[in-house]
Amino acid sequence: MLRRAFVALVSLATFGCAHHHGHGGSDDRGIRVSAQGRASAAPDEASIVLGVRTDAPTAAAAAADNARKQQAILAAVKSVLPAGSMVQTQGYNISPVFAHDQHGGAPRITGYQVSNTVHIRLHEMSLVGKVIDLAIGAGANEVQGLSFGVKDPGPLRARAVEDAARRARAEAELLARSLGLVITGIKLVEIGGPPAVMPFEKSMALARVGGDAATPIESGEVESSVQVTVTFDTSR
Repeated sequence: MLRRAFVALVSLATFGCAHHHGHGGSDDRGIRVSAQGRASAAPDEASIVLGVRTDAPTAAAAAADNARKQQAILAAVKSVLPAGSMVQTQGYNISPVFAHDQHGGAPRITGYQVSNTVHIRLHEMSLVGKVIDLAIGAGANEVQGLSFGVKDPGPLRARAVEDAARRARAEAELLARSLGLVITGIKLVEIGGPPAVMPFEKSMALARVGGDAATPIESGEVESSVQVTVTFDTSR
């Protein structure tokens, strides 16, 4: 599905040198048009960041508990991941937990907290909710984020570029006719815009509130946006 939006900024520019045209005259004017093209598509890639946080009186105990739970989480997740998926440790942290003295004394360590997060990337959208549920069921208590994208952003960006170029040309031709000018060529093309694909991102709270209902996930669409600025040569 293609969804396009357009923003155009048009100006009549004067350039420093004359351009000779086939009709025997010369003109130093040109039309400069900026147009934005957009293209959207259903995602074929999902990224999930989740993990487990544990607390214990000692760092060793917190780390051992965390390791056991993370092993169970990874085993549950990998049992359903299709070929081509990726699981990568994204962060590991051990930090002391302090209690602060209400009377102004020095804080004292009351325990330790260990956090281990993994990044999971898969290409089967129907499994996203199941992966999250399995991880939570195995002990995950943090789901830090979920985003959707496309494996190959090139074709989507190309559609956005084509859309922007068509809109720039159409706007320039409309302006030229209105001013009694004829477009004779293209002087300069500039292209820019945000990253090739803007993924749909969703931040998720700790865990499923309760019950056995499956986590519903709507992947929506991802979008590519490109702006082109074209300077056209003109003559009367």
